[in-house]
Amino acid sequence: MPGPIIFGAIIDDTCLLWKYTCGERQSCRLYDLAYFRNAILGYGVITSALATLILSSLFFYFRYKNTTEWHQGAQKEDPVADVELIVNTDNANDHVKEH
Repeated sequence: MPGPIIFGAIIDDTCLLWKYTCGERQSCRLYDLAYFRNAILGYGVITSALATLILSSLFFYFRYKNTTEWHQGAQKEDPVADVELIVNTDNANDHVKEH
């Protein structure tokens, strides 16, 4: 859910006294400030903690995954053995004429 919708719902939830016009709820006249403060702060702390947990778990997962794949690849293959030396035996200066 987008942040403004969630914060709007939290703010509406902290209202103690609503203004009604023609039987329809309009605006809040009185907020429970202690609940308002705790709800906004709590939501911020919970979402930050959740984001940190997800980010750190992904970081360690990919760090460990890449490390183990690299070690396994280094043990299985010898990268130097795959290198071929290609030597051009043709004389590259044949097309140059001496004057």
